Amino acid sequence: MPAADQRQAIGPLRRRAQELEAQMHRLSGLIEKADAFLARPDAFTLHSDKAQQIARDRAALAARLAETEDAWLEASDEIEKLTGG
Repeated sequence: MPAADQRQAIGPLRRRAQELEAQMHRLSGLIEKADAFLARPDAFTLHSDKAQQIARDRAALAARLAETEDAWLEASDEIEKLTGG
């Protein structure tokens, strides 16, 4: 691939990788908040419905985080292939 084409292809991939990395940080933060609530001794006794919902939300967040990590790895691998690094 010519150098100019390579640079054009890398720019959007780098932006995508940066967006995915930011999303991973955001999702990780939300998971940490859910974990903190669920770790409270009274989470399921005093706030049973809320705790169950947070547990479900946490599972969904973990799945989204895994998908986002996979997409980030794919973008990073593509950048590496294009840059020869």
